[in-house]
Amino acid sequence: MKSTVRFFCIAIFSSLSLAWAKESDWKLFLLPEFGMKHGTVGEYVFAKTSNYSDDMISELIYDIKPELYGGLKIGGGWRNIAAEVSVSAGFPMKTGTLADSDWLNNSTSEVSKASSLLTSNYKTNYSESECNLDYDFSCAIKLGYAFPVFKNSILSINVKPFYSFGFNNFKFTAKNGEAWYGAKLADGYYAAWNDEANRASNSGKFSSTVSNYDGEDLSYRRWSVIHWIGFDATVGLPLKFTVNAGFQVAPYVYAESTDLHYLNNSYGGTAYLDVADGFFSTFKWNCGVSYQISRRNTVSVSASWFYLKTLRGDSYKKLYSQYKKDDEKFYSSEKISSTESGTNQFYFDLSVGWKFSIF
Repeated sequence: MKSTVRFFCIAIFSSLSLAWAKESDWKLFLLPEFGMKHGTVGEYVFAKTSNYSDDMISELIYDIKPELYGGLKIGGGWRNIAAEVSVSAGFPMKTGTLADSDWLNNSTSEVSKASSLLTSNYKTNYSESECNLDYDFSCAIKLGYAFPVFKNSILSINVKPFYSFGFNNFKFTAKNGEAWYGAKLADGYYAAWNDEANRASNSGKFSSTVSNYDGEDLSYRRWSVIHWIGFDATVGLPLKFTVNAGFQVAPYVYAESTDLHYLNNSYGGTAYLDVADGFFSTFKWNCGVSYQISRRNTVSVSASWFYLKTLRGDSYKKLYSQYKKDDEKFYSSEKISSTESGTNQFYFDLSVGWKFSIF
């Protein structure tokens, strides 16, 4: 009797194991890809008390025009459950221009509330530098479940809701800049950046206006973590073509930015730390098409649009010399009480990939 029971238990277990391990139920693939991003990263300073309705006093726009990158996705799943891990890295390269603008009259306290104040909310400082990407590293995990919506002999439709967690870390360095600064006028206001008759003496190429200039104007590093929720819709077509589209939104995003101003000679350089977070402030749309050239090989083209709304937060500063002495930490930094920091980003992403299905 015991032998019979043991036999049936082994038979049932073996049958379940075989059913569980059916190759058609499990999927595993590798997808190397190469892509291009085109857009901008924005860094901002806002006055907590502004002379005008517009409270922005500083704007730095870092070009991503373009950024080239390579990446790898490893994905798979069991039946309708899907999981994916992805990594990507941007190639160090010149990505365009850093445009740095200031509106000093928005926050200066040295002026009287004269009638001219109403006409002085113009750009006072402007500079341009070469924008160079040092690195851009991203990684993410993604978990979802595919729901079959429709299927017949020529067409299939699946919708997959998912959760994803992503990390991104990038750094730009600006070099070889030229500036146009409005001079401070007798009434306490600053002249416009393009007012040639009232231009500050430190305008011009940084190489001729800044002592000990080594070619680097400033650097900007930002790391962020993003929690995503969204969905992907996939349509299987005849002739081994597949199209897909999706949308995702971030319930929460957290970002820290480090801005090193090497040319602030009055302080020997200044280091700034900006901390910001936001809820439902980041969005991404994507679409693509793929073609299965064999049982294991598929080629694809994908496009996406990423948009991070302007996040506002706290800002801290310390001398650059102290920042280097503290091993590039901000634990002894000073919180800036008069301003808020800001950051945003948007880009268009186009990539090509080759998917190899292991099983």
